[in-house]
Amino acid sequence: MKPFSLSDATTDDTPAILAMNDAVVDLTSPMDERRLADIVAYGAAVKVARYGDTVTGFLITLPPGCDYDSINYQWFDARFQRFLYIDRIVVDAAARTAGTGNQIYQHTIAAASANHMHWLAAEMNLDPPNDISIAFHRKHGFIAVGEQRLPSGKAVSMQVRPLD
Repeated sequence: MKPFSLSDATTDDTPAILAMNDAVVDLTSPMDERRLADIVAYGAAVKVARYGDTVTGFLITLPPGCDYDSINYQWFDARFQRFLYIDRIVVDAAARTAGTGNQIYQHTIAAASANHMHWLAAEMNLDPPNDISIAFHRKHGFIAVGEQRLPSGKAVSMQVRPLD
């Protein structure tokens, strides 16, 4: 297997990012080129996972204090300091059994700790349920700290993972 790498996304990665997001839009939220650019303008870091030259996943994170319009991000920003918010992690269906998500989180945990963050923060769908995401995050040490219902009707579990 070609080696795994995680790097900053470039504009050349945009089509792959948008296609992967579209494939799971019922579990994340819609994102087109304009929305991705807006998220980056809010202060987001966008990382892409690659096996060789193939983009197999992506991660969007934001630090505290951004003017991001996500009510989920705002929930964490009002309650936590020194956190890294995971806006979304998406792994291509063909790469899910290769441990791509685990490797992305290992890198993210290490980078957040090195930047003196105290928490990783994310939400998972409860209604409709995203059992795969809930199990994945539980495996990575996330714990529920709240719930909220979104204007779309979705209910989400607000979760954090303490960092050492």
